[in-house]
Amino acid sequence: MGGVAGQQNEEPKRFVRIDDDALKDALDCHLRFIKGARGGRRATLARRDLSNRDLTGVNLAGADLTGAKLAGTKLTRAALANVILFGADLRSITAQGIDLTKADLRGACLSGADLTNAILTEADMREGEVAYVEEGDLTTNRQKLTPSDMTAAVMRRADLSRARFSKASGAQVDLSDAVLRGARMNGADLRNANLTGAILVQADLTDSNLSGATLFGAVLTDSTLTRADVTGAKLFGTIMNGDISKSGAKGTPVKPGTPPPKPIAEMIAAHLEWVESGGAKGVRLELPGADLKGADFRDANLAGAKLTGAELARANFSGARLLFADFGFCDMRDAKLRRADLRGADFSRAFAGGADLSEAILGLHGKGSSDPVRPTKLTKARLWSVRLKGAHLCRVDLSGVDLTGADLTQADLREADLRGATVTPEQLAVAITTLSGTAD
Repeated sequence: MGGVAGQQNEEPKRFVRIDDDALKDALDCHLRFIKGARGGRRATLARRDLSNRDLTGVNLAGADLTGAKLAGTKLTRAALANVILFGADLRSITAQGIDLTKADLRGACLSGADLTNAILTEADMREGEVAYVEEGDLTTNRQKLTPSDMTAAVMRRADLSRARFSKASGAQVDLSDAVLRGARMNGADLRNANLTGAILVQADLTDSNLSGATLFGAVLTDSTLTRADVTGAKLFGTIMNGDISKSGAKGTPVKPGTPPPKPIAEMIAAHLEWVESGGAKGVRLELPGADLKGADFRDANLAGAKLTGAELARANFSGARLLFADFGFCDMRDAKLRRADLRGADFSRAFAGGADLSEAILGLHGKGSSDPVRPTKLTKARLWSVRLKGAHLCRVDLSGVDLTGADLTQADLREADLRGATVTPEQLAVAITTLSGTAD
């Protein structure tokens, strides 16, 4: 096993247990050190046994924890920016929301760790070598470590932007919705990893092993996949610059992209008959994962259509009735949905970068509305640089939705839920956010 896990037979000689009083003193002195106060001293806890302790919220930024044992320790919301955890044993730590910005994690073992919502921006998780001295022996011993071991770690929604974990072991790691923008992952073992919704823009995945990985809705634009093994990787709704076959990757992934079985106009007509007859006649439009790039659906009635995971880049839905249609995981880059009725439609994890939804109807009619149709579902959708000028978003749940660069000019956001949404005050300043209809 990678990291320190293979060295546990030497624990009695390598780790020194620290009592509660000594630990409290070290933490207090380190906090004074950070503040520049008198009596401050940088915490040096190299090769100390801190396993199974409760260190919730501690501030050890910049501390030296080289080769320390923290297995099973609780580090929720701890501040460890710039910390040295070179060769440390971090197995099964509970560390939701921990700040490990620019941390030195070379050779560390993070197997089974819970790092949900952690900040690991520019963290270093490459290969390392740790030196230690046996008790009573002046000879320095060196133990070469494998790169960081993230096997089965939980890193959901973690920020690993520009992190370096070349050749790291991350089989079955959960990186769903993680941000890996610009990360250096060349040679990393990510077999059967969960990368659902992960942002891998400009990531280097050269020679990595992505076999069996789940990349549903992941964004890999401008990433490097040269010689990456994608055998059996699941690419449903995955966003890339081009086809995976032209990326330089090797192996055969499981991916959609099949052409529709019949002409689109014929299928639209059959679906309209299905809608108008209440399902008694015609055929429902069901094209999950289909290649529909640039397709023309203008003014069509596609209520209840199932297009989950379809490739809909540049497709034209202007004026279409899309009530209760399923667009989950769809690639809708630069699609046209001007004045389309999207009420009740499901756009969960859809990627609509650059799409035009000007004057589209996604919300209800306002407070006290008896409208039987629910608002559009946008759970974890990415609406980067989307045009929502004049769109109806009243009472829409936009919590957690990424609206980076979206044009919200005169968009009706009254009673919309924007908790956790990625949106700036400048964007909201031009939207309608008050009951009087004026910009907030």
